[in-house]
Amino acid sequence: MAEDMTSQDYLSNKKTIESNYHMALNHCKTLELNAKEVCLAEADAKKDIDNSELLADYKPTVNSRHHAMIVRAESNYKIALAKCNMDSILDKIECQNTATSEKEKEVDRANSFWNRFKL
Repeated sequence: MAEDMTSQDYLSNKKTIESNYHMALNHCKTLELNAKEVCLAEADAKKDIDNSELLADYKPTVNSRHHAMIVRAESNYKIALAKCNMDSILDKIECQNTATSEKEKEVDRANSFWNRFKL
């Protein structure tokens, strides 16, 4: 159960996240151009999401859960933007607009969650 996580468990999980991140970075180094950019965005996003969710599990509060939801929205947005590498400027703009719209939906969901528990 998340409430039962010890500080040792938390620190062990943090080390695992960091180790996984470095392995992902090493993989990204083998790629080129946009594939490398997307890989790096995905590695950063996974690390950020995993750390924020770990904290939310370790210290389960409305604030930590809301923060984790916002981090997920921001991280997904960064990945989506990295994938918007099209030759056509119109396609690129459409892709960026879609990414922005999806981020706004996720942030709205996070804020709705937050508002349910605000006093």
